[in-house]
Amino acid sequence: MGADKLKHFLVCEILTMILVIAGVSVGLGWYSFAAAPVLSMAVGVGKELHDRKTTGFDKWDLVFDFFGTVTGLAFIFAGIITTI
Repeated sequence: MGADKLKHFLVCEILTMILVIAGVSVGLGWYSFAAAPVLSMAVGVGKELHDRKTTGFDKWDLVFDFFGTVTGLAFIFAGIITTI
């Protein structure tokens, strides 16, 4: 796994967690759990569309974006479950 894949994973993971926490804190509640992954993946897809012009499109970057997003949601859910 290259450093670029790790960056994709971590950015989407952290971005998803930040967006969920921010959404809940401003009153979006459970809607933030739907919006955060969509926005996080949109950032990843946008990055790949930009890369298409420079280094080339890499579908594996999107795979790592997806798994980072899912991992971020899992960490948030794990935190919620342990606090209930």
